[in-house]
Amino acid sequence: IARINSQFLGTSQNDLEEFLHCLLNVLHEDTKLQTSQADMSQQGPNESDAEASAVELSNHSRIKEIFNLHTESVLECSYGTKSTSFEESFMLSLPIVQGHDLELMDCIRGFFESEQLAEGNEFFCPVCKHKVRALKQLHLIRAPPVLIVQLRRFDSTSGRKTKIYTHVGFPLVELDLCDL
Repeated sequence: IARINSQFLGTSQNDLEEFLHCLLNVLHEDTKLQTSQADMSQQGPNESDAEASAVELSNHSRIKEIFNLHTESVLECSYGTKSTSFEESFMLSLPIVQGHDLELMDCIRGFFESEQLAEGNEFFCPVCKHKVRALKQLHLIRAPPVLIVQLRRFDSTSGRKTKIYTHVGFPLVELDLCDL
């Protein structure tokens, strides 16, 4: 694996998330569907939509079909300006809290709850041209057929890593993400 990704050279410890991300990226790159030059040459004079479709198609793979998660992030500054971005990922990395037992859906709902970005974590608004308080909201756009969930079991807010031993229960079938 070190030949594919230098991050895995030597004897340093890497976690499963890093390995899985590397593996899925390599599999994705190796299985991408390629658009042929013949398909591109059949395009008319107004090629921008066709070229965008070709680029999207050339970045498509069976790995993305199975594992790709699509989210939307909406930041709204205190003056009402909205900034929207979209992200794709192969896994959902969920924070968990120390304390009582949780269900996986509790962690997922917590991940998608709105978050106030306040002092020390302000948003740089491109319209206001300065850092402002903002509300950040994540939305699930597309859930994959196979959802990989990573539970972030370490907390480093106290300056050192502390393992979180909270029990997280999860359904074995039919995880319903429709309400997100």
